[in-house]
Amino acid sequence: LIHLIRSKVNLDDVDYILAPEAMGLPIATTLGNRTGKPWLVIRKRKYGLDCELEVHQKTGYSESKMYINGVRPGNTVIIIDDVVSTGGTISAIGDILKANNINLLGSFTLFEKNSATKSNNNIYSLVNIITDKTGIIDVRRSHRSVDTSR
Repeated sequence: LIHLIRSKVNLDDVDYILAPEAMGLPIATTLGNRTGKPWLVIRKRKYGLDCELEVHQKTGYSESKMYINGVRPGNTVIIIDDVVSTGGTISAIGDILKANNINLLGSFTLFEKNSATKSNNNIYSLVNIITDKTGIIDVRRSHRSVDTSR
């Protein structure tokens, strides 16, 4: 994943790595350790801190709120998560960041479901899992990944 990120953004420009609870956290931890960049959790619980940003999340599966603390106007961030299915979570986070003058350079996931990144030029994944009503029918390299064999 770090090769994909480096192919799309200059990590020197990134102030924070953001990761939604909970599955993005192990990825953000590893990425933060590898790059020396601090990471922040996008939480499912409100803390009521000053400058807390509330995200109204609507996916193909549910509707809820998430909360971002620690970023300020003028910061530059990337989002890390495990999977993008509809893009609803990442899009909602991106909208609230933009509304608060926080620069989102890109969003990066390990997996996408049914070419979910095709509709958003700012979301990148490594693997595309194709499904239908019966389950997984194919696993492919994402059309928006990078050749890491070099």
